[in-house]
Amino acid sequence: MKKRYFNNGTLLKHALLLAMAISISFGGVAAFGSEILFYNVNKKGQQSLLGMLPNRDEPGCHNMFFSKDVFRVAQIGFTYCSVYAEKDCPEDAAMIMRWKGRVKKNSARAQPTDRLMPGDMWYFEDNAERKVGSWHCEP
Repeated sequence: MKKRYFNNGTLLKHALLLAMAISISFGGVAAFGSEILFYNVNKKGQQSLLGMLPNRDEPGCHNMFFSKDVFRVAQIGFTYCSVYAEKDCPEDAAMIMRWKGRVKKNSARAQPTDRLMPGDMWYFEDNAERKVGSWHCEP
């Protein structure tokens, strides 16, 4: 019988170490795999991802090329993100959204907010589309 140099546990440990090393080289663990996604509703009533948005995986303030109708927002890997009705992320244009997923009674997600925590169930209060001009994400 051949002697194995790696068992499944050792292989998994090496894969995790490699993933951590790669993530640190890309600017830290929090920034690796981070992105914000915007969805609208198409003519068939289906949610559709708004593609071709540069910088959606970068922290900071970013403008949409044109204001876009947005129905739902998802963000992964950032501390929080905010969306704005106007370009250049002015505080007075921050848009309030509500988490539509499951929440605990005292969770921060139980209340409408302009700070979107990681997750994919952020909707506007009345489930309508709104024009979004910019967004800001914190690493």
